[in-house]
Amino acid sequence: MNIDINYLLTLSERKLENFSLISHLSTFYKEIFCYFNECKKEIEISNLSNVKFAQQPLWNNILYQFKGKTICFKNWIASNILYTKDLFDENGNFKTLQEISNTLINKSNWLCEYKILKKVVTKQSNMFDMKCCIFTKTTPVNSFNFNSGLNCITDKKCKFFYENMLSKKFKYPCYQSILGRNFCVSKEYWCNIYRNKIKLMYDKRLSEFNYKLLNNILCCNSFLQKCKLRENAKCEFCGNENENIKHLIFDCDNVKGVWQKLNIVMNYDVQWKHIVVGFYLETNSRIRFYNTIISYLAYKIYKFKMKSRIENIIQEKFMLEKSIRYSLEKDINFMLNLSKTCMFKDLVKLLTNLL
Repeated sequence: MNIDINYLLTLSERKLENFSLISHLSTFYKEIFCYFNECKKEIEISNLSNVKFAQQPLWNNILYQFKGKTICFKNWIASNILYTKDLFDENGNFKTLQEISNTLINKSNWLCEYKILKKVVTKQSNMFDMKCCIFTKTTPVNSFNFNSGLNCITDKKCKFFYENMLSKKFKYPCYQSILGRNFCVSKEYWCNIYRNKIKLMYDKRLSEFNYKLLNNILCCNSFLQKCKLRENAKCEFCGNENENIKHLIFDCDNVKGVWQKLNIVMNYDVQWKHIVVGFYLETNSRIRFYNTIISYLAYKIYKFKMKSRIENIIQEKFMLEKSIRYSLEKDINFMLNLSKTCMFKDLVKLLTNLL
């Protein structure tokens, strides 16, 4: 077939099984072309000029689909009919059967293919003045429209395409909108929240815990009841309320003492909002310390309660505080050094003594 790499780059097919033009290539190269098309923005026909529409490739182009699949007629390709402009005459009319017949080299099944092409192309071409086809030229294209804008690909590395693919595939977590409403957090602050609560955490275990907390997927009795693994969602310690994640970590009677002691050390009233999304309006060493110590305590509370349930141990308040105190004494230097908050060592020691 008389096509080259420049023509293949202008195509928009994204499904491997439908990409007929490259069926002769190995799977690796097929996937490369499909993922390249994934990175590109979808063609919006309403934004195309007359000339740009006339320059659209006919084959494996998502603009032209028949029965949900892009079309590819190899006899037409062999006859050098490659672009939309090749189907229209100087008056802007779709070429007649006789005109196409004179062009085609191999005419097997061409009447059926002609009917299909006319149906799918004229459906789109009615929006444009096709008289421009007679003087429209096609030249190799090096710049394509990605999520990040119009970019020339000749000097781009793998990282560029990877970041474009991520930006296109990324979807905001479902629970983010709920937290945004409950805590009055604007959209522009979420990057800071994820950065502070996940990326900047010194320990990946805390990052994982915060990720689950932000997405409301930590294990608790309410969750287990929904999964039909428990008959009720009552808290095992106080028995007064249903145990959701907030009750498990913050509201239960056996954890309130931990947060009250932290309030004394920080000279600040820590709320559930601070445990979930942290402090995000600014970034400095004190804010980093607050986010670290709050996440650490929430993580240790959660792990103690889960371990107690597995081992069938009663979740006594003094045992919880003793466990956290022991962990703080063991982890204090490691935590402060890696989080670069050594200047707050005295506050951690004070908290340890209070516990």
